Amino acid sequence: MTTAAAPAVATDHGLLHGASTTEHWQDLAARLKAFADPTRLRLLATLRTRPHQQACVKELTQATGLAQPLVSHHLQILRRANLVNSTRHGSHVYYQLNTSIVHATAQQLTRP
Repeated sequence: MTTAAAPAVATDHGLLHGASTTEHWQDLAARLKAFADPTRLRLLATLRTRPHQQACVKELTQATGLAQPLVSHHLQILRRANLVNSTRHGSHVYYQLNTSIVHATAQQLTRP
């Protein structure tokens, strides 16, 4: 009889456990793919500098000088990778940096 490995779960400190699961490696690869684009890195860096680390698409287009469709496209990729969260306020959707996942990803890459 074999036992299944524990699923990957983010803890309060952003560390992940169960690193040997296939799902864990797939999630990590998806996040790294989302990081691996200069436009998405620029959007993440812009969010990091905003109050409460959040902004709507219009604010991000103004801050970066990028076109609205391009910003929206890349924010969707970041959202699917769980690197940003989105919240609707009236007619605007605000995107916020998911710092716990960003930190957890860095921890996964740097821990022995």
